Order: sequence, then structure tokens, then C-alpha cells
Amino acid sequence: MKKSNKFYCSLMATVITTVLSSGCVSECGKKLNNKPLGIIKASAYGEKKLVQQSPIKNNWQLIWSDEFEDINGDGSLDSSKWGYEVGFIRNKESQYYTKDRRNNVRVEDGKLIIEGIKEDFTAKNGKKSSYTSGSINTLGKFSFKYGRIDVRAKLAGGRGCWPAIWMMGTDRKKYGWPKCGEIDIMEYVVSGKKENPLRVHSTVHGPNYDWKTEKEPRTGYLLFDRPPTEDYHVYSLEWNQDSMKFYFDGKMFLSLKNTQNKEWVYSKPYYILLNLALGGSWGGEIVNDDLPAKYYVDYVRVYEKLAK
Repeated sequence: MKKSNKFYCSLMATVITTVLSSGCVSECGKKLNNKPLGIIKASAYGEKKLVQQSPIKNNWQLIWSDEFEDINGDGSLDSSKWGYEVGFIRNKESQYYTKDRRNNVRVEDGKLIIEGIKEDFTAKNGKKSSYTSGSINTLGKFSFKYGRIDVRAKLAGGRGCWPAIWMMGTDRKKYGWPKCGEIDIMEYVVSGKKENPLRVHSTVHGPNYDWKTEKEPRTGYLLFDRPPTEDYHVYSLEWNQDSMKFYFDGKMFLSLKNTQNKEWVYSKPYYILLNLALGGSWGGEIVNDDLPAKYYVDYVRVYEKLAK
């Protein structure tokens, strides 16, 4: 989610470039517009491999989840699981992240809804903004080191929207970014510079690594035959002591492996973030007619690997 010009990490990427004539059926077998969402391309700088099916979860044990039931009866989040980022946070984004404001973050009909709004807003501290949205995280409430995370979500598709599913090291306040490390499970940028509304990204960040370089691939993307905003899909990460694998609806499209264990900042606890940014350094120009925009999350589930 956060971008920087400094950042090197010893990674080996295995990615996929393929055309699937049968398309990609979503997690629950639903078809979109009478046909499945088709993956045109899955790539990290052009390396070609076959899309791989994710292993069945028989070897995984659920250790934490939020199914986003309205346990409080007022649409508020479960405060034992989630906290908020508040204010103008990063990347020169236009939105002001609010705290515990139902207009921007709420639980409704078994879903989390994060909503980006065009409005004249004045925060309690006097700061003013023309846009509001929400960013929630599990810092200080839940973190994990290694395992699998599945997030079933329907992405906001307005121009200028930037929904994300990501994680950062719990030592962020001590070491700062990017030394704390960052794992972007999903980022979707509709109208950013040189971006494609048919593309979804997965990326990792760490110290001494330039996110613009292609020397050490550490990012991948999926290119679809139409925007992936029409239905729910499952975005997943499998993570162990020296590798990470990224999945879309059970199909692996990116594998990153630590080849030298140098500057590998992914061997420690990470916490989860879900947010909808508007504009900023990557989000691009906001089109007000596309707002309000809603980002839906059905569930977040974290598993640990069972011993063989």
C-alpha cells in the first residue's frame, strides 16, 4: 500500500502468464454475467508458469476470523478485533480516514462496508476534507507469524478508488516503514497513472528495496477480461519462514522466495489492514460522479499450518 523509492529484498519470483479459455470461476462457483471472470494474464515481469491450484485447507486450522456479524446491533465493528487509522495518513491521498463513523465503516447484512464519500467534512481537530473513507486494522489486537489468510471481498470500482488488503510488521512504530516490512495481498487501482481497471496487484515491500525496479521481481498482477468488481472473490496469502504464495479464488499467481535470507523482514508477526483510499500518489484522479463507492468484505480468516 505504501510506496517508497528505497527498498531492496532478496527475492526470487515465480509467476504466471497464461490465457485460460474456460475463465476463472469464483470461490463459490458463481458465474458473472453468465460466464466466469476470465484471467487474461497473470504476470510478474513476464516470467511464464502455469497457474496452480491452491491446496485444500485440510491441513490448516482456523485461528482467527471475522465474519462481520452485527454483534453490537448498531453496525459498529467488533472493537476486540479492529481499530482505526484516523486522519490524512499516507501517499498524498485525498480522503480523511474517520473513526467509528457509520457513513464510512459499518457492518451490514453480514458484510463489512468501507465507503468512500465526496462531502464537506470537518474533523473534531478542525481539519477539513472534501473526501472521507475508512481504514481499519488489527494492530494491538491480533497479529500472526506464518500461516494462511483468506479475504473474500467485492472491490470498489470508482475512478480514483484504491481498495487494499495488506499487512505490516507489528514493529512499525519502532522501526518505521519500510524496515517494518509490508505485504500487499491485494491492491486495485482503477485510474492511477499507467494503471488498468482490469488489473489486481500483489506486492511486498522491505528495507533497501526500490519498488520501481524490475531487477528483483517482488510483485505480480492479474489481468482480467472485465473489472473484478462485479462479484465477491477470495484473495489469499500462504506464508512461511522463507516464502510467500499469493492466490486469487484458489489459484496461485505469484510465489516469492527468499534466496539469501538477506533483508528478509517477513519472519516476525504482522497485523492486518483493510482500507479504501481515494486518489493519492497511485490512486489517480478522483471522479466525483463515481462516489460514493463501497468496498465490501464478507470475511477475513486466518489459519495456521497443522503439523504433518
